Amino acid sequence: MEESYILSAANLMQTIASYLCMERLATLRHEDLPVQIDNYIQEHFSEDLDAKEICAHFQIGKTRLYEIAKESYGMGIAEVIRLRRIEKAKSLLLHSPEFSLSEVASLCGFHDYNYFITVFKKITGTSPRQFGRSGGTCC
Repeated sequence: MEESYILSAANLMQTIASYLCMERLATLRHEDLPVQIDNYIQEHFSEDLDAKEICAHFQIGKTRLYEIAKESYGMGIAEVIRLRRIEKAKSLLLHSPEFSLSEVASLCGFHDYNYFITVFKKITGTSPRQFGRSGGTCC
């Protein structure tokens, strides 16, 4: 009887230790999630990236993603992606003048050239063409 009691207690302790390890891993993953999401956006913003894709990749719900975006950036996740795309576009316009505007749009994840121009102008206050011609001094 004492041996079975000791084995039961050992199994219980092992189960508790496993649970605590798993809980700690989940906590660490939760704490690192904003950084992981930021890195993922930085690596994939030129692709067909949206909230649904990010949620699927990190196995989280949209509500959690929006909470992280608000806490980390002070804005929605779609706006974060658009800003990353525009920053890349600005860099290409300044440092790679050999690319046409449609190539710049495509390289930055904008599949619609007109949408790219609209978003660029809304964020920077100038058109991509004017931005490139002015060497970025206009905004």
